[in-house]
Amino acid sequence: MKKLAALLICSLVTAPAMAGEDSTDRYWGYGPAWYETPCGLACFRVWQASGAVAGDVTAAAVKHVETPAQMRRLIDRDQ
Repeated sequence: MKKLAALLICSLVTAPAMAGEDSTDRYWGYGPAWYETPCGLACFRVWQASGAVAGDVTAAAVKHVETPAQMRRLIDRDQ
């Protein structure tokens, strides 16, 4: 019985980690990951710092941004 209880507790503790929620490396928590875009981490950091949300910038637009300057213009244009 103790083993069953331990197994249940472990599965409840690790469930969020196994849920596949990679919100720290994706735009809007579910969009493209920073490593799937041409600009990469530099643009992702610009986007994070701006506080932009899903309605401000589209995933299609993010996938075509190649420099941090382009990301800043995209964010400023849409706000």
